[in-house]
Amino acid sequence: MSTKKSVGHMALEPQDSFQMNRVLRHKLRNHSAGLKMTLHKIQQVLEGVNSQMADRCTLMLNELDGLEGFTERMDLVFSDLPKAEPVMLFNMICELRRRFASTFPLINLELEGQECAALFPNGSLIVIALWELLSNAGESAGLEGQVTLKWEVNSQVVFTVSNSGENFCESIPLSPPMPFYTEKGRHDGLGLAIVNRICSSLGGNFSVLPQSKKGIVVTQFELPREELSDA
Repeated sequence: MSTKKSVGHMALEPQDSFQMNRVLRHKLRNHSAGLKMTLHKIQQVLEGVNSQMADRCTLMLNELDGLEGFTERMDLVFSDLPKAEPVMLFNMICELRRRFASTFPLINLELEGQECAALFPNGSLIVIALWELLSNAGESAGLEGQVTLKWEVNSQVVFTVSNSGENFCESIPLSPPMPFYTEKGRHDGLGLAIVNRICSSLGGNFSVLPQSKKGIVVTQFELPREELSDA
């Protein structure tokens, strides 16, 4: 079966679509960088004249930061993954806890797992994936909710993230997770697709477990034992 799609009188190959996608993200980043430089200059002028307008520049700069972050997250789904760096399990957990405390200062993060001198050769990628899950869990938990990060090292390496709060939306496709599907405002719907992409690249399995209790969402990130080295 042909995978070509007609565009006018031309045929668009999948690799052409991939290239266009990558070029578009590159152009978005360049335009955003140019606009930020202009806004910084305008803000410097306005600070001594109109502080309210200067604050508006800050809001626009924040939006442009969000646009750049969006293109970088799209890279994680559609482009080559960044080069992996080895990270100790202890350092991975500490980094994730630091990010969570900074982003969700009012939500409790429980850590459950055995302390061991374990090195993950692809640890930097695992941190990216786990942060996506923790970020989703923190947003869904609400101000009075709780998030738990659990890890087990046996025949497999299993990371489990669970949270109390909002139920997982059953209409979101999970086999596999599709990018841009979200039920939340101002969300890009890329998180689960990023997690699945990284997990698959490491020979693992990502799943959202069936909800046994109302308001409890559990996600699992399973990796083969080969993804871990004794330090």
